[in-house]
Amino acid sequence: TFNQPGKEPKMIRLLPNPVLLVEGLFLFHFREIMDALQLKVFLDVPDELRLQRRIARDGCERGYPEDVVRYQWEHHVRPAFSSFIEPFLPECDLIIPHSRDNHTAVDVVATYINQKIEWKTVSVS
Repeated sequence: TFNQPGKEPKMIRLLPNPVLLVEGLFLFHFREIMDALQLKVFLDVPDELRLQRRIARDGCERGYPEDVVRYQWEHHVRPAFSSFIEPFLPECDLIIPHSRDNHTAVDVVATYINQKIEWKTVSVS
């Protein structure tokens, strides 16, 4: 419902599954969430690329002019990253550097997930 005052929030019901992927900017900041995660992965994208993506998204989806996005970036977004995300990076199990050709990291995560799925679906007689 971000920046959409007329939109009603909805409850999301999650059913038990062997794997639950959770994504979000401030996940690591909340200790209860951080401690519940079995594999903590951070996708490390250079600041300039993150800013360019934000300019494109906020211009298209939210109608924000570029100067407003850049102001938010400098005064809110980047400082919040430094305070609420960056300090938790040492606790991550895997930090994946940005690359268009990062097959090894994808294979590592896929292997981990597949092992969890296979472990949960093995029947015991």
